[in-house]
Amino acid sequence: MVTDCGMSGEGSDAISWWEAIIEEVGVWAAFGCHPHFADHFGDEEEAYLQVALMNSNTLALGEIGLDYHKK
Repeated sequence: MVTDCGMSGEGSDAISWWEAIIEEVGVWAAFGCHPHFADHFGDEEEAYLQVALMNSNTLALGEIGLDYHKK
């Protein structure tokens, strides 16, 4: 599992990074935004996700986050 908590400001380098990883056989991707970072989600992040969704190895899009510190 690879997680990346930041998208903004990474541009095409970030896209190249995950595209290279999910081209490996048996590797798929899920993308989303943790609710704690929803206020930082804007047009750039939406465009990033649109590119990700066009990749055939992308299987899921949605809210992402596990809050183990909350009970």
